[in-house]
Amino acid sequence: KFDPFSRATPLGAVTRAVGGAVRSLLTLGEAALDAVRSRAREAVGDHGAVVIDVVPEARWLLGDAPAARPLSVVEARNRFLVTLEEFLCALHEPERPLALFLDDVQWVDAASLEVITRLVRRRAARPMLLLSWRESEHGAQDVIDRVDALVRECDVPTVHLGVLGPGAVAALLAEALGAPVDRVAPLAEVVAAKTGGNPFFVRQFLDAALERSLLHWDRAARAWSWRIEDVGAAALSDNVAELVAARISAQP
Repeated sequence: KFDPFSRATPLGAVTRAVGGAVRSLLTLGEAALDAVRSRAREAVGDHGAVVIDVVPEARWLLGDAPAARPLSVVEARNRFLVTLEEFLCALHEPERPLALFLDDVQWVDAASLEVITRLVRRRAARPMLLLSWRESEHGAQDVIDRVDALVRECDVPTVHLGVLGPGAVAALLAEALGAPVDRVAPLAEVVAAKTGGNPFFVRQFLDAALERSLLHWDRAARAWSWRIEDVGAAALSDNVAELVAARISAQP
């Protein structure tokens, strides 16, 4: 996960994702793990140290690697990008695909964006990349434009997630409360209006409603109960950040 406060630290989210992938591979049986080690070592050749320097977990697959030969800044950067790309692709195989999920890509640092770009443009077998980003984030428009351009250039399948309408909120409430959709439909109208259909806000709103006993368990009816008038009149913030902060402040 990228965040706006770590953009000055290159590759943070990428190295955490790759390190997690390496750790998951260590659960393989010995024969399968030896095959991964062999592919990884062949892929990086004599440049394993440049991967280990940024992904310490890679040592479990590459072993002790000789120190990297000194190069100019540009040459060292290119060597690193190529070696990391080949290392990642060596961890991926059709029978055991590797998927990397990177969240909040609108806050990606320049080095990580280069790694992502190389992988997306790669035609040979490569890990599956799952990227998520918000298209309207103050201070991140330049990165968003570059990611959008990359997606168009490489014809990457995309899914645009919008707000939840009352019908979707009703389905969510029906599942959460174990009630028929037609029973929760009026509640869903109120919740959708108060949250703007933001899925995270819906969850926070319901938790706050539960804490304030606007939703309560009816032992006699063995079902969740509520008064739609009370939920509609509840003085809960219309701002998700304020609502979450208020809930945290109320904790003992």
